[in-house]
Amino acid sequence: INSELFDSFATFSFALAGHGIVAVVRGELVNPTGARFAMVALPCMLVVTLLYAVAAVMGYLQFTNWSCANVSEAYSDDVWVFVGQIGVVLCITGGHPVNMFPLKIAVDKLLFFHRKESNIRRSIISAACVLSAGAVAIIVDDLSDVLSLSGAVGNGPVCFSIPAIAYMNLRHADRPLAQRVFCTWEGWVAILLTAFVSGTI
Repeated sequence: INSELFDSFATFSFALAGHGIVAVVRGELVNPTGARFAMVALPCMLVVTLLYAVAAVMGYLQFTNWSCANVSEAYSDDVWVFVGQIGVVLCITGGHPVNMFPLKIAVDKLLFFHRKESNIRRSIISAACVLSAGAVAIIVDDLSDVLSLSGAVGNGPVCFSIPAIAYMNLRHADRPLAQRVFCTWEGWVAILLTAFVSGTI
């Protein structure tokens, strides 16, 4: 066991962070029954899993530990590599609005919980997030550093530790904090997930 174990935590966290958008996708269905949601989610997850598995296996088999953060950068200039890079850009571009939806609501509830909901305020929050992320991406030479930092600081707590802590507080709101944390299984799950997220950071 060495420091590389903790480096792998960020990869595990990122790989499992997709469940944060499940509620958003389900909410967009006209009639969000379990059967309809399964019809949407299962084929998508199957395709994504196969694509990720093929890309990861082929990339690491060819380049082993010299693999780039973006596997397509390790290949020479080629039409199909360029097509693949365009596909990555399209996937990321399409994913940002989905991630922005829970982000703007969470920021609004944290900072302006005492005020009524406002679409204008949430639009300003979204614009501020997009502009700040764009500014960092322009200033920093290696975007992988930005993605690593934002994934560790943002995705980890949002997808793992904060939901566990919130669920613990909802289930045992009548108990003192110490009992909620140390005398319930929800509390121990929250402790383990928080430790896991801390390792990624």
